[in-house]
Amino acid sequence: METELQEENWTQLLHNIYEGRCVAFVGSGINVNVLPFATFIAKDYEIPLKYADNPFRTASFLVGRQYGYGVSDLVYRWTQEMTTPDFTAPDVPHSILAELPLSIYITTNYDDCLEQALKSRNRAPKTELCRWKKSLKEYTPSIFEAEPKFKPASGTPVVFHLFGHVHEPESLVVTEEDFLDFLKNFFAEPNVLPLEIQKALTVTSLLFMGFSEEDLTYRMLLRFLVASTDRTPRFINLTHQEPTNDESYNMKPELMKFIEQYFYNTNTRVFWGDITSFSNELRKRWKDFADTNIPSPGNFAGGLKTDETVKSKVQIFLSYAREDEIMVRDLYHQLSNAGFRAWMDKFDILPGEQWSSSIKRAIRDSDFFIACLSNTSVKKRSYIQKELRDALDIWQEKLESDIYLIPARLDNCDLPDNLSNFQCVNLYEETGFANLVYAIQTGIKRRSD
Repeated sequence: METELQEENWTQLLHNIYEGRCVAFVGSGINVNVLPFATFIAKDYEIPLKYADNPFRTASFLVGRQYGYGVSDLVYRWTQEMTTPDFTAPDVPHSILAELPLSIYITTNYDDCLEQALKSRNRAPKTELCRWKKSLKEYTPSIFEAEPKFKPASGTPVVFHLFGHVHEPESLVVTEEDFLDFLKNFFAEPNVLPLEIQKALTVTSLLFMGFSEEDLTYRMLLRFLVASTDRTPRFINLTHQEPTNDESYNMKPELMKFIEQYFYNTNTRVFWGDITSFSNELRKRWKDFADTNIPSPGNFAGGLKTDETVKSKVQIFLSYAREDEIMVRDLYHQLSNAGFRAWMDKFDILPGEQWSSSIKRAIRDSDFFIACLSNTSVKKRSYIQKELRDALDIWQEKLESDIYLIPARLDNCDLPDNLSNFQCVNLYEETGFANLVYAIQTGIKRRSD
């Protein structure tokens, strides 16, 4: 039996993805065709059925039976048995995930299939481990510490391995004992999740893929994440469910109703069906949505292109009046989805930081300053005027050919006198955003020449 998500659920999901308000949470079910599940491994090692549905218990049993392998060796053997997916194939779940302009992927898997899929789409993923042990904090630096200015973007997304990565054996959460220690430290240590990951979980929706309705791990993680990050129910969460052990969807209606109610209480909507069906439906809907809403990067004037890694290091400051916040939010998400590192006070000033010094520092550190202008902002005495003065001071230090300060009109307003010598871009026109991206790309190229 399969039941579709409601149309409004799909609409909400697609808009969240487009606007940069979605984090993918990936479980072992995504590897159904490339890496054995605990159930299949259990058959090979003649493990009792009561252990077969729990990967942590399966690992504990194998280690307890002393098959001659350590825990990390066991996981390494599992990953070596996998067949590398064909990331060009449309029915491979990794492929659709790699096509979505997400900035953060969280996975419970130990392999690097997600990273490989992202690289196949000319993206430059960063692998980040959950440092749930003290030793990991001491010897495994976080990308956010090594590069303090780094922010996840669609061009340089972070793949966060919650249960560790096979190439860092100390990080692996494999046995039941590991999982209990993981949960204990997760609750006890305030910064097990990097701040950027915490922030993303707080303000975004979660797209779960590769978890089954029988998966206790998923339910525990979902409950924990909702509680620990204090997420508001503003966005709909969507869950993909794997088949049950008997590979049938003929569940009793009352059981399905109970499961759906359980997830509903965590603001989660359920798609009943196998992962291939869900991936194909998501791919089709995203393609239709993208064709309608997202301008093609290859259609920018002159066809100028910029390396994704370079783009992700370019910070773009967005200056605006409060009355224009909704329109500027859209611009922020468009720039982020295009691979740039947009900066907007609404998203980038953390609780407890002084907003005045944060804004001044961001203007100084930014490569481009976008003055978002409207009939409201040009006639208003507000903080945007101070931001413009600071930007003009920085512009004085630039070469004459440099592109740094770009007036961006949100409506057909007059330019302020102090910006009248700058060519503006009209974002309210159909080609406005494409022209803005072209100007930024040209500015990047001129600085590298």
